[in-house]
Amino acid sequence: EIYTLSLHDALPISSLQVGRCLQMLQARGLGILLIEQKLSIALRIATRALVMGQGRIVFEGTPQALRADEKTWREWLQI
Repeated sequence: EIYTLSLHDALPISSLQVGRCLQMLQARGLGILLIEQKLSIALRIATRALVMGQGRIVFEGTPQALRADEKTWREWLQI
């Protein structure tokens, strides 16, 4: 089964609450595809990370590898 949830359309809840809910779903064995701009949430619960730029994948790896990849941060994630 596939469930979708738009966090932008959800009731106003904190990012901490969203993170907790996602962690509970993950603990129940559900796979989650999270498309999120708030990296603090995404990297805390993710087991894999992908960064897209200009319609293509520019990074694929673990959250730890993404945190350590200075080039990807500089070119794609810093504002």
